[in-house]
Amino acid sequence: KGTEDAPVVLMPQTPGGVVFKGASSISLDGQWCVAKGFSFNGLDTSVKYSVLTTAKTSSYCRFSDCRIDGKGSKASSVDTKWVSMYGHHNEISHCTFLDKRNMGCLLVVWMEEGVVPCHTIKNNSFTRPYTHYDDKGGARNGQESIRIGTSTYSLSDADCVVTGNYFYKCDGERAEIISNKSCGNLYEGNLFEDSVGTLTLRHGNRCTVRGNYFISSGREDVGGVRVIGEDHLVENNVMHKLTGKNYNTALCVVKGESGAELNGYWTVKNLVFKNNTIIDCLNGILLNYGKRETQDSHPLNLVFENNTIVSEKSYHIVMNVMDMPDSEIQFYQHGEKNIKNKFWEQ
Repeated sequence: KGTEDAPVVLMPQTPGGVVFKGASSISLDGQWCVAKGFSFNGLDTSVKYSVLTTAKTSSYCRFSDCRIDGKGSKASSVDTKWVSMYGHHNEISHCTFLDKRNMGCLLVVWMEEGVVPCHTIKNNSFTRPYTHYDDKGGARNGQESIRIGTSTYSLSDADCVVTGNYFYKCDGERAEIISNKSCGNLYEGNLFEDSVGTLTLRHGNRCTVRGNYFISSGREDVGGVRVIGEDHLVENNVMHKLTGKNYNTALCVVKGESGAELNGYWTVKNLVFKNNTIIDCLNGILLNYGKRETQDSHPLNLVFENNTIVSEKSYHIVMNVMDMPDSEIQFYQHGEKNIKNKFWEQ
């Protein structure tokens, strides 16, 4: 046990001078404990383990300036997590995660009964270009870079902050770069570059996606934000030259399922999308999109306010509204409520 002013610190004498190999791992268990400056490479991908873990009884602990490098390690179907966050008020910051080549989410915030995690994930760098495919050629589920929660606890508050991170070619699952599966999380000031997939609000409510950049140099299926659930706020983001379609559209608002199970598609309600900038994206906004026959519940009460959409290509789709009432969509520009046709003219 340390204190805020005097934490217990584990670090190499020379930062970066200690390199762990094989199935090595570090776990922090206590209060105000810090591990920083360690590197991991030559990973044993045949063993199921987490490289960095904050334990269930930990709080105010931190991993900083650590590096996990999967380059050169063997591709493996063994599901492992590089980072497992338990406890509450823990932090992962200024770490570098390169080329995870085995199955499993890279970083997971695990939900526990009666615990609000309140973790912080900030100023890290993620790169995950390798994808595992199934026998039919589809990307296997569970290759996200970050997942906060699970469907079982998706209606519980996590109150985590993901900020200042860089996601480069985080293709993994080719659908979800970040998978939100809990309530009350903030995703702010992150940069997503050439990553196939989206920041996906898959389960849970009341999350904020603010001030992020989503950019593409022309790679296919690079997306923005996918929304499912209630009372989300998406504001002040920039989507630039994104190439994704369908679920990987710059903004995809998903069609729900009436009576959805916890792992299903809950109806989108009360989404506010404001002060965002969409520039030269192949598909700008897609509303009420779904693939399953069970998706039968259109979004309710969508608010679009003071967004800027710029596109110079005639084949770009600025907005596609798929079979839902205009009455559920409200447009505001400079405080004035606009009907749909007026929005198109502007």
